[in-house]
Amino acid sequence: MELSSTRSQKIIRSVIEKIKDKGIPKLIYVGLIMIFISASVLMFQPYEKIFEKTMIFSKGGISYMYWQSSKVHLELKAFLFNITNKEAFLKGEEKLKLNEVGPEVAIHQNTTFHHENGIISSNPRYSLQWIPEQIRNEDDIFTLPHVAMLVNKVVETSNLLKLAINTFIMQTDSQPIVQQTAKEYFFGYENAFTKFGHTLMPHWIKFDKIGLLDQLYDHEGDSATTFTGETNLHLTGLFQTYNDQSHLQHWESPCNKLAGSSDGKKFGNYISMNDTVYLYRKGMCRSVPMIPIGTTVINGISSVVYDFEENVFDNGNVNSRNKCFCRNEQCLPNTVQDITDCYYGKLHMLIIKDIFTKFSYLNVGNVGFRVAVSFPHFYKGDPSLRDKFDGLEPNATKHQSRLFVEPNTGYVTSGYIRLQLNAILGDLSGVSHCQYFSNMILPMAWIQLELRQLDPVLNIALIMILRILPLIEVALAYLLLLIGILLTIFSLRTLIYDSENID
Repeated sequence: MELSSTRSQKIIRSVIEKIKDKGIPKLIYVGLIMIFISASVLMFQPYEKIFEKTMIFSKGGISYMYWQSSKVHLELKAFLFNITNKEAFLKGEEKLKLNEVGPEVAIHQNTTFHHENGIISSNPRYSLQWIPEQIRNEDDIFTLPHVAMLVNKVVETSNLLKLAINTFIMQTDSQPIVQQTAKEYFFGYENAFTKFGHTLMPHWIKFDKIGLLDQLYDHEGDSATTFTGETNLHLTGLFQTYNDQSHLQHWESPCNKLAGSSDGKKFGNYISMNDTVYLYRKGMCRSVPMIPIGTTVINGISSVVYDFEENVFDNGNVNSRNKCFCRNEQCLPNTVQDITDCYYGKLHMLIIKDIFTKFSYLNVGNVGFRVAVSFPHFYKGDPSLRDKFDGLEPNATKHQSRLFVEPNTGYVTSGYIRLQLNAILGDLSGVSHCQYFSNMILPMAWIQLELRQLDPVLNIALIMILRILPLIEVALAYLLLLIGILLTIFSLRTLIYDSENID
């Protein structure tokens, strides 16, 4: 035992003397450096720091370059409701029979952005480009509601004005149900009502045609600013202001939320399964909450599945906080949301109203086009909404909405938003040919805005960033640790072996 102990001491002294004479072997240095680097990587996780830097919207940044590019193309599908019993309905013999027709397909092209002084500003310009091979023959004729005649609130005003309107209807032989192509219906058709208004007040009524979608994509004069994430990474890519306002001016609090909402292209970074996100599209006229309902994998990218919050289009019937979505204390049924202020421009309507109210005896009231949004076929809506129609068949698979969001970057990997445009019709009993449309929420069309998949380049980049690079970081860290330990052990073993031989 003593001999063994003495031998070990001799070997140790021999190793120390050898180190003093020749210095520490280079392999031990290399091994210790590798161990240090490995420990630093595992402790400080440089990948996370680099990832956060790339997610900030700065000039030249990967995330910003993709976000502001035009490579995200959304596909819009539009479905209309063809009326199949025009004569019987106008005689009061039958309910209105609707037959869904479509889809008409278009590519939704995004706007461009400008980055200056740490603030991203833009003048949103969303346009639609029809895909010829995916639309019906442009000559196909459908039987559709005369939007300009039915939806115009002027027809519900004073008896004197109704008399003037009835005279105008008789002189122009206007009918509440007309023959149109899908393109005319969605993007504008000439009619006596809008032509007369445009001729009389061209500076205020700038359009001489009216269509369901053209004004939803009218962003003339709009501006927006977006959070860069430099001060709060969770807000990267979300709206800071729209038209210089951080809140929507046409609603009262808390219905006027805007700042912190997404346009549906990207949400904030580091979303958790407990986070509610907000979607703002001008055509929806509000910021809409969406909640996580599960997870899935889209083209190799783990994604959180989002759905609209339950009772999202409630008007105070279920949640008293939503009472502020009522107009003039008149609340629409649950699941139907008023978007009048965002349809054909509140400014135009206020100017017209100002002109008419100079003649107080006309009692014009709310002039404009009163329009509401809901889910297609009144999905999730009260059955009473469908009682006045035949042909509406709500279906969860066809009519629900979903967004799939990568939670770390906030990018939408896939998704579809499905909404229906409805005309809110009041008492039309005193208007020629229109009495059977009275007090009806009339489905006009429904649209699906879909992102089928990410741009392939971004999809590959996200897989690399989110899945492969973290694995490479961990693998390299442990590989360096293993090699460092082996080199250190090998070098020490060599020193000991040489010392034993010397002894």
